[in-house]
Amino acid sequence: MAFSYTHDGEVHIGGMRIARGTYTSTGVTGGDILTGLSIVRQVFLTPKGSAVTNAPVYNETLPLMNTDGTVTIVTGNGEIGSWMAIG
Repeated sequence: MAFSYTHDGEVHIGGMRIARGTYTSTGVTGGDILTGLSIVRQVFLTPKGSAVTNAPVYNETLPLMNTDGTVTIVTGNGEIGSWMAIG
């Protein structure tokens, strides 16, 4: 079982970059997303489905400053959804 994510693109707005993609937690309860941002100021997680038992959360203190913008998220088992990071 595994956690996987996609990095579907980035846009530049003003002096900020917005990265976005999707995530899938199959048999696990979260994982790491490499946003590609050197500073992550905000993270938005949106689960997809007809019912969500646990809201997904990020397990970081923002602003997050590291070399690759890795954000650890915690999800429900089997959850899929989308993510967006601003930095």
